[in-house]
Amino acid sequence: MLLSLQNLSCSRGERPLFRDFSLALDAGEILQIAGPNGSGKTTLLRVICGLFECESLRLHWQGQAVPSALAYADELVYIGHRAALRSQLSVAENLAWFTVLDGVQPQTSDITRVLDKLCLAGYENELVSNLSAGQKRRVALSRLELSGVRLWLLDEPFNALDAAGVELLREWIDNFVEGGGAVVLTTHQQVTFRCPRYRVLQLGGL
Repeated sequence: MLLSLQNLSCSRGERPLFRDFSLALDAGEILQIAGPNGSGKTTLLRVICGLFECESLRLHWQGQAVPSALAYADELVYIGHRAALRSQLSVAENLAWFTVLDGVQPQTSDITRVLDKLCLAGYENELVSNLSAGQKRRVALSRLELSGVRLWLLDEPFNALDAAGVELLREWIDNFVEGGGAVVLTTHQQVTFRCPRYRVLQLGGL
């Protein structure tokens, strides 16, 4: 088992989101978190990556109990609703910043290759503030190909992408899990993965 959460309980204001909730995820799996707005999809992703803490939560990473998500933080990438880019830095500078966060040192050729895949070749020195919403999303997603981690946490990753971008990201996700990675995502779009170990977790039952 790659990751398990047990005894997750948390609320938003007076309304409970989770009560004694458990989740297990293995390598090679895609888990889609589904549910209506406000059901806790984003909160769950933030719990998994350690951005939202719950005192009662018990975590296991690769079968070993860990005190917090910080124990495996260098093994995951979280991409939220926002692109989380620095608008006054160039595309290349943003990617360099991402790789520092992820503890990897890709070659310039790696960055060029990924940008070429994303139809952003020649944009290396362009300020992010000058990009369209779709281009910003592609720059943020390029982190997935450069990180070398085992777990991707993706909150509505297909937003702002055109059909070609959706297909490219779908291919990246399938290739990632086929190579032993795991993905937890939310999406309102209908995307079909070839991964046989795909399941949906429906929230909103409290």
